[in-house]
Amino acid sequence: PWTCDWSIIIAKLKGKKSVLTIHNDMQKVGFLSKLITDIYLNTLFRISLQLVNKIIIVNPDWQKSFIYTNKILNSHQNKIEVIPNGVNTNLFKQNYEKIYWEKQLRI
Repeated sequence: PWTCDWSIIIAKLKGKKSVLTIHNDMQKVGFLSKLITDIYLNTLFRISLQLVNKIIIVNPDWQKSFIYTNKILNSHQNKIEVIPNGVNTNLFKQNYEKIYWEKQLRI
């Protein structure tokens, strides 16, 4: 998410609208990773949420599944639109057996 923040700030400075898409919760493992994420969520991420015009979330159940960010996002519900990912995974399943044999034949 780090680069999107700069894009949002630049868009605001230029008087342009911006959209932020959130695909998942920002949950990290390990002390240092959690510390950096907590600092980010409580500084630059909050600023970005204030500046952005629309927030798109791909998970319809985000309020229950975004453990670390749902409290921050709740205060911006007026900007949030839920647009689930557009691929029906029941229709588009990868044929792993075919891929395996294709790779074996190329060896």
